[in-house]
Amino acid sequence: EEKESVRIGTGFARRALHMAKLMEEASRPWIIETPKKQKDSPNLFELLEFLEFRKQAKCEPQESVHCAFGSSFKKPTWWLSNLDLEFGEGCKHSMKRWIIPWSGEVHTCAHPPLIGRQVAIEEHLWDFRMLRITEPPGPYISKAAAHYPPRLNQHLAAIIRKNIKVKVGEYLCDH
Repeated sequence: EEKESVRIGTGFARRALHMAKLMEEASRPWIIETPKKQKDSPNLFELLEFLEFRKQAKCEPQESVHCAFGSSFKKPTWWLSNLDLEFGEGCKHSMKRWIIPWSGEVHTCAHPPLIGRQVAIEEHLWDFRMLRITEPPGPYISKAAAHYPPRLNQHLAAIIRKNIKVKVGEYLCDH
């Protein structure tokens, strides 16, 4: 199942890169997104074909965090684009102590970690009676966090609209 998921994901990544190349050749705006690189983990934007395209298109990853757009989670994200996506600064939230209720596992970070199936709660809300032998069933919390917050969608739409409006002659009148 995991191999099939990786195969499908790789196919989507190659298709996104192919489309970005076509859009770049046509001087049209394009955007590709992937989770920010984690230490000691591979990253889509560091695959050879993406590195070659980055060099050719003269673009480097732009970073955003979903919490800046109203998400409960930080979710650092990298974006490749021929547009300045104007993300500004990263997370401005204060560090807190979070506890995963069923396990009692403590994390010190600005937002609940995207780990497992149960969302961590602030330390002052936790009680030892929440401990369980096994993790409660349910979907992984990272699945719900994969959706863009509405304000991020609005931000991206505004950037695209602004750039199409500014470059309307270049983008729409070259036939």
